[in-house]
Amino acid sequence: MALYLGARIDPLWADESRFVNDIHSELNRTRVARIVVPKNSADVQDIIRQSRAQRTAISIAGGRHAMGSQQFGTDTLLIDIRRLNRV
Repeated sequence: MALYLGARIDPLWADESRFVNDIHSELNRTRVARIVVPKNSADVQDIIRQSRAQRTAISIAGGRHAMGSQQFGTDTLLIDIRRLNRV
């Protein structure tokens, strides 16, 4: 069942099994439930409100430079903020 995230949000579904990784070591392959790409800060607010209401855990990642796996949570909704230039 898809998580409804509002009309303003353009979800970007991860390839294949929804795995993400850091870009340097590639030692932190992590399965996430979904990846959402907000277009602006209002989208981020909507994602957080709806995730809270549905008790869904969130991870936030930008450049994915961290190599300690702290940027991804297993089975979380990943907010990919790479397209945001300011919040």
